[in-house]
Amino acid sequence: MFGLEELTAVLPPPVRPRITMTDADWHQLYGQIGTRLPGDFIQTYKTYGDGFFYSKTHRMSASVSLYAGALAAPFCAFCVHVPERSTALRVIKEKRPKCVPFPLYWEPGGLLPWGRATNETDLCWRVRGELVDNWQVVVLRAGKGEHETSR
Repeated sequence: MFGLEELTAVLPPPVRPRITMTDADWHQLYGQIGTRLPGDFIQTYKTYGDGFFYSKTHRMSASVSLYAGALAAPFCAFCVHVPERSTALRVIKEKRPKCVPFPLYWEPGGLLPWGRATNETDLCWRVRGELVDNWQVVVLRAGKGEHETSR
């Protein structure tokens, strides 16, 4: 398993991460979405701060955006991007059910998007069970009808 310690060894975090969410902000977000989020996601955000990961050699074609960010107006990446992606996935699922083979968040075992890669890939948690740190990660390419799950 590749963890935060291994990531920071190959991709050093900024000296002063641009962290815009306090613990109180995270608790407010949990209240808004109705669940805690996995600890490794929170720790990654606290380590690297706002922003995204990209390839130095393929900057425009290889990047990953994580949905986190300040809760203060006018922007909360999680509050904006998660509903947008959930709606887009719901539309795809209604038109082509096999392309999104899981229910979506708020439904039991639903997918909760937490990031997106430039190749039209959604990064989601499969929200099931009470132990959020045990949620499966689902990498979903709904346009191609492809997915992979962790564990």
